[in-house]
Amino acid sequence: MKLLVTIPARNEGEELKKKMARLYNYLISKKFDFTLEIVDSASNDNTYLIAKGLTKEYANINCISLKKKGKWRAIKASWNKADKKYDIISFMDADLATDITYFPKLIKVINEDGYDIAIGSRYSVGSKTKRTFLRNLIGKGFIFLQKILFNTSYKDSQCGFKAIKHDKYNLIKKHLKNNEFGGDMELLIISEKIYKYKIKSIPVAWEEQKNTTINFCKTITSFLKDLWVLFWFIKIKKNE
Repeated sequence: MKLLVTIPARNEGEELKKKMARLYNYLISKKFDFTLEIVDSASNDNTYLIAKGLTKEYANINCISLKKKGKWRAIKASWNKADKKYDIISFMDADLATDITYFPKLIKVINEDGYDIAIGSRYSVGSKTKRTFLRNLIGKGFIFLQKILFNTSYKDSQCGFKAIKHDKYNLIKKHLKNNEFGGDMELLIISEKIYKYKIKSIPVAWEEQKNTTINFCKTITSFLKDLWVLFWFIKIKKNE
């Protein structure tokens, strides 16, 4: 089993080297056959230079530099060009907010349990989450809206800890247009409602990082717009 582990990164600075070394060593310790690919999403700091340095230090680390920002633009830049040798493609946030020791379970859900997509969940029974009240409230609010509009089965759309069968991704990638944080919802809703993929949520340990910032008004407006676009896309596809 060959894995692609993609890391979308923007303005991660010096922390990137330490965290990627920890992730790399962990994946080696678990004897995964993997490639770790860091995608710099138009950073304003030395993120790309650090990522480039890591490719020289470690044999199976790659990096990509993008001129435009966007979390899902970065993920798709890696996934869309992934070689056929990869059985499972995955990503996790560069800050490693999700405990990486849950990664083997994420892969097992696909490789052994027969699911098409595995996602980390901060809201499932057994999850351990350290998060501000407001962020938690907004996150649960978006899950509630997805449940109401699409009758989704998953527990958490936005946790940056996901994996999918490579061949399954290749079937749906033509429909994935969102380049920002709404790309998580887009992937899951189209996968479940149009392609009937089996999605499994796994409880994870997740801790909000101190250097993380968010514009709540902009985020809420963007997500509502993304949900509206997805609602009409699904409606049209089901009527075709």
